[in-house]
Amino acid sequence: MPPRGVLRWAPADLAAFELPPLGGEPEVPEADLVAEVDEAAVAASAEEAAEQARLEAEAA
Repeated sequence: MPPRGVLRWAPADLAAFELPPLGGEPEVPEADLVAEVDEAAVAASAEEAAEQARLEAEAA
């Protein structure tokens, strides 16, 4: 038995504490993720509008 105040941990006990890996990517706030998606949607929409205008100009 360990001395009083000393805890013994088995590897199975330590596995219960799932810590994130060190040096991983920091968490991005959800608001930033939404902003990135909106920027991508705006860029794609602008490209589609330019392509549609080009096609209409060629057809005229």
